[in-house]
Amino acid sequence: MQTYRPVHIQFVRLLNREQRVMYKHEDMRHEINIHMSTRSHVSGGAAATVEVMPDTTIRQLKQQLKAIQACEDEFTRSVSRVDLVVDGTKLCDDGQTVTQAGLSPDTEVQVLFTIHTIECSSKKDSGYDLMDLAIVHIPSSATKINYGAFQDCTLVASVIIPDSVTLIGIRAFSGCSSLAHVTIPNSVTSIGEFSFFACSSLVSLTIPNSVAKLGKASFEGCHSLVSLTIPDSVRNIHDKTFRGCNSLRVLRIPDSVLSIGNSAFEGCHSLTSLEIPSSVIDIGMEAFSGCRSLANLSIPNSVTCIWNSSFFGCSSLVNLSIPPSVTEIKYGAFSGCCSLESLSIPHSVTYIGIHAFSGCTALKDLTIPSSVNLGHHAFDGMVTARPSQQTQQPNCSCS
Repeated sequence: MQTYRPVHIQFVRLLNREQRVMYKHEDMRHEINIHMSTRSHVSGGAAATVEVMPDTTIRQLKQQLKAIQACEDEFTRSVSRVDLVVDGTKLCDDGQTVTQAGLSPDTEVQVLFTIHTIECSSKKDSGYDLMDLAIVHIPSSATKINYGAFQDCTLVASVIIPDSVTLIGIRAFSGCSSLAHVTIPNSVTSIGEFSFFACSSLVSLTIPNSVAKLGKASFEGCHSLVSLTIPDSVRNIHDKTFRGCNSLRVLRIPDSVLSIGNSAFEGCHSLTSLEIPSSVIDIGMEAFSGCRSLANLSIPNSVTCIWNSSFFGCSSLVNLSIPPSVTEIKYGAFSGCCSLESLSIPHSVTYIGIHAFSGCTALKDLTIPSSVNLGHHAFDGMVTARPSQQTQQPNCSCS
């Protein structure tokens, strides 16, 4: 029996018979064993493999490929036709075998799947992942991108979303680590939780004015994101929305925003300056924790409480203005701000929590009103301040 060495096969999908999405499968074997994906496949994780003997006809091979694609592919759902192409020429269904068709180890074979629809549906009943898509053109028939439609498609580089889409669902593009470009049209009103989580190659992003909701952690872990435009239509920046976007340097928070959630910008290491608009009434716990390049900060007069660890570890922060609207500074709010040199606590503040300013080792000038109730170790790491007294502290370097 004739055997074949491993070959590479490139698959090309035809979407709605017009638009194309290309993806390449590497681990192909010939006798012929065709792995539909490098990690897909059937429930339980076993590889879906098509074994093709040398006397298998092209028609039989296409039928087997169509059957596997139809049952496993949660994205395309319905395959209406399969064509095999070698060097730009379709292989005929005239009874020739794979041997007669000349499928040698060096042959690049394209498998064209023509599909009925591109409905992005849940994958909860299938283990199949579209791991190897490169460019995604979502057709104009789609109105939403549902839960996990492209989750962990690690070779997706570009996504073009048509203006027919109104919803980008939960985890829609989560884990697309090669995604560098995405166009979000003005038709989109909601971006779901974790929708672009860990899209670590995404460099810039414009969120259109049509978007009213940014879900929790929707852009968390986008490590390459340098610039970001948040539209005036957004009212709340939810928990962890931009957490870990450690390349983010340019950020404008619009006047429409009322609240900044817990850990919303935690770990945005490259953010150097920030203006929080007067519309914001609540800054959540750890909202800007670990923003170690942030040098200047102005908190608006609309904020009444600075929550736990809101600005923890902002080690470059030199200038800080706390407005007279603030009544409480909670646990560890500015702990580790080791470049902060001067601070005046307004008379409106009645309580400074435990470790609120601990580790602020460069703090030289500190004014605290007599009405303030100090928590334990509130200023640990510097000379203890007495009420209504300016305290001098020798310069200390950040540790």
